[in-house]
Amino acid sequence: MKKRLNLLASVIVVGAMTLAVVACDIGDKNGNRFLNSLPDFDWSDLDYGDGLKYDLNNNPAGINVDGNISQNGQSIKALNSGRFLDYSKFSTGFQYKEGIKKQAVTGAPMNKGFMPNGNFASDFGITSKAQSYKTVNSILDWSPNNDNDAKYNRSNVKLQTRVDVPFYNPEQHEGMNFNYLGFSTRKHRTFDSSIVGSKNPFENTNTNWQYINNFINWSGSWFEGPIVPPPADTIDIAHKNGVPIYGNVFLDGSHGLTKDMLTNFIKKDASGNYLIVDKLIEIAQYNGFDGWFLNDESNGFDPNGTVLDYHVILDIVNQFNQKINRSEDENVKKLRLTFYRAWSTLSKRGNDYVDKETYGITQEAIKTKTPIDIQLDFSEPVEKSEMFLKENPFYKNNNLYTMLNISEPGGGYTWSIGTYDWKQLSYKLVNGYNNSGKSIVDYDKNVWSSFSGYMDDGSGAIASYAAKKLTNYNSISDFVFATQVNNLYNDIIFNGLNTNINPNDKGLNLNRLSNDYRGFKDRTHYKNLFLLNDDRIKVQNKDKKLEDTDNEKFIKNFIYNANSNNGINSNSYGIGNLIKEKTVISDKDQDINFATNFSMGSGIQFVDRDSEGNSYVVKNYPFTNKRLADVLPTYQWNIDQADNSDLSSYDILNPKKPAYNKINGFYDYYDVFKKTNSLSIGSGFDEYGKVIPAKLEANKKYLWNIMGTDIKNKNNLVQMAIKNDSNLNTKGLVTITDIDGKSNRYEELEQINSQKYNDNWTIVTFDLSQIKGTIDNNHKISRIGLSFSANADINAKLNVGQLKIFKNSSSFASQDPVLISNLKIEYLIKRENSVNIRFLFESIGNNVDYYEFYIKSPKSGIWNRAGETTMNNYFIRDINVEGLEHINLAIIPIDKQGNIMKGVEFKIEI
Repeated sequence: MKKRLNLLASVIVVGAMTLAVVACDIGDKNGNRFLNSLPDFDWSDLDYGDGLKYDLNNNPAGINVDGNISQNGQSIKALNSGRFLDYSKFSTGFQYKEGIKKQAVTGAPMNKGFMPNGNFASDFGITSKAQSYKTVNSILDWSPNNDNDAKYNRSNVKLQTRVDVPFYNPEQHEGMNFNYLGFSTRKHRTFDSSIVGSKNPFENTNTNWQYINNFINWSGSWFEGPIVPPPADTIDIAHKNGVPIYGNVFLDGSHGLTKDMLTNFIKKDASGNYLIVDKLIEIAQYNGFDGWFLNDESNGFDPNGTVLDYHVILDIVNQFNQKINRSEDENVKKLRLTFYRAWSTLSKRGNDYVDKETYGITQEAIKTKTPIDIQLDFSEPVEKSEMFLKENPFYKNNNLYTMLNISEPGGGYTWSIGTYDWKQLSYKLVNGYNNSGKSIVDYDKNVWSSFSGYMDDGSGAIASYAAKKLTNYNSISDFVFATQVNNLYNDIIFNGLNTNINPNDKGLNLNRLSNDYRGFKDRTHYKNLFLLNDDRIKVQNKDKKLEDTDNEKFIKNFIYNANSNNGINSNSYGIGNLIKEKTVISDKDQDINFATNFSMGSGIQFVDRDSEGNSYVVKNYPFTNKRLADVLPTYQWNIDQADNSDLSSYDILNPKKPAYNKINGFYDYYDVFKKTNSLSIGSGFDEYGKVIPAKLEANKKYLWNIMGTDIKNKNNLVQMAIKNDSNLNTKGLVTITDIDGKSNRYEELEQINSQKYNDNWTIVTFDLSQIKGTIDNNHKISRIGLSFSANADINAKLNVGQLKIFKNSSSFASQDPVLISNLKIEYLIKRENSVNIRFLFESIGNNVDYYEFYIKSPKSGIWNRAGETTMNNYFIRDINVEGLEHINLAIIPIDKQGNIMKGVEFKIEI
């Protein structure tokens, strides 16, 4: 598995300093001359910065900041300040050489990518011949106490418990898992991660967590750091949606890793214990993620031992498992490893297993009674592991993962997404043949495994391409358009080409027995073909802006053939057709007190509301900060259609689906109830990323399943914020499923009350006690959504911006106020007339969802929105301080009910 090498591949080991360098006789001793000479960082650069020009002093707050300040904080002086960040006095741990050029002149906190031996002193501009090639910042020396970036890389969101949704489609497999291996940001470099947010709304953000069992944050390289924890904001969004997330140990001998680089990786103490084991455990525990994906390709194509003997990896795995098992810390006990090596297999030839290293890893797991998931090679047939599972009953089918490469570039099968039949990867193929151009493949479903997708950019590859081809790719709306394309193709990966899972969906074969894609001649232009033919992308003059490759008959006959197939693409298949949906909404062990605004943590405006529902909007505010993300919809855009309003024609197990390009679901960044976005029913989106109304037919009922649930108690209220400018008839919709998942019924609920706000959003409430049938442990509420209908053929858009589920007798009333104090400016960097600050503060009170930060304009006196986070530390850049002696910073908390609370103002001396 090969990480794409970027233009920085020629740089050798790089980073940031944890040890001061002693004197020498020739050359620069401390590097400050070099750091002082670095030019200002260009945040508007698309490759290395955020890609947008952003004026902090031109984003009015939206809220009355002065009216929401109850405390006047003291005047604060920075603990450290200067024109650049002095690493000899302020350690930030290992930093990539190119990252130093960014951090030294801005102070921006960064995600880590550890080199085992650390940095060369020369990375910091130390030219002393005696010192420049000494190493500092060994991973073995890492501690939160000597890495001032560590607190920014820490998640504060615990992994949420989730369960299978009781309702499921017949093909979805009870125990099968899916792992996502891919980048969590639109740029692969570690130092580009958005742990404190960016001013670009387009990130490679996942939206279909309900089908992901583990998220492997794919990153790392021999020059940037092969040991990479996942970015903290990605940990947060994964954990909120109940998904474990893994860091990556990528020992890549094919692209430059050497034995010398791993000196500290294989270092032992006097008792023979590998010191790296404790360090990997410590990093995972402190940062708050769930384990490591150990990718041992250390020897590349060379013999074992060229760089590293695989027995070292076996010992490290054994010691890791022993230590987590002996730990008294429950969080440590939960840590897990997943293992992969190039050409990994558990096949057997005669009496011997072919891959001694992978087999050896499984035996270490058996010894310590700790399962290690095994990532098998690309397209590894599941029958190759059949004998292994019989001989090693400790291992189960769902511990083994075969894999499809759908990365771009790199020879992946990205062009097959949305139509690829994932059954052929996860079940044993028993026969297949071509007959008059028709493929028939059969499966032995008793022989199966879990599966993974190596995504690389995943849907982001198509999104970036689309934005470059169809927009100028330099304005706010261009990046919203890219985000919409990214969302669409993420949905296609998981939900099929129609992005609306149907029990009758079918896919195409691409395997050793059959190839249904043999008529696809123009795969090099697949992105053009997909963008041109997907009618949900409604860009004016789209065909003129893209290359003229839309003559591909295969696309029109087998992919986007809805026009000749009653509005539905006949071949549509996604990961979710096979993997059961999971949900964090359950009353199995507790009462429900659930709320979400479906925020992806990115957008172009930010909406707050007070306790009366009045909205306060910051417009033209592009940003991404996945710490602000919420629980996302379980069923994504699962929409059924009934041909009469009384639902007498509706078959829940064989539903009719509306035309994919007339009625579908999207994230909406322009109509927002709270935070950053809402969910919307429409027909597509335009070049600005705006959702275009759906085409609804009169006297038909549309059933929109939004969230999967596992609820056994009727004594709950469901509350939604909806926006319905066309006065559609809406009702609550629930599905009740019996314990074996085979018997399902549905009911509509009348709203018991509503409250309309002055911006056309309405809070509607449904009472689950209206359900007529039995609800108990054997009959559970498995889906919650809306039904809607129109009295005439109309174009209409329906938005949902909030969902709350809570016990009938409970309340979402705000709790005690929050006291903010003890602000510390840990570093202030002044460049010409602008200032960047890293700061932290204390907060007393347990009802805070997130904090908002405001800076007062030096000229107008207007408060401007500067950022937001869920943490007690943050970074604000490019504050205009021309002619000023201090900065006015306001911190305002938002409570867990979304209400604006009283904040505090500080004066920061500059």
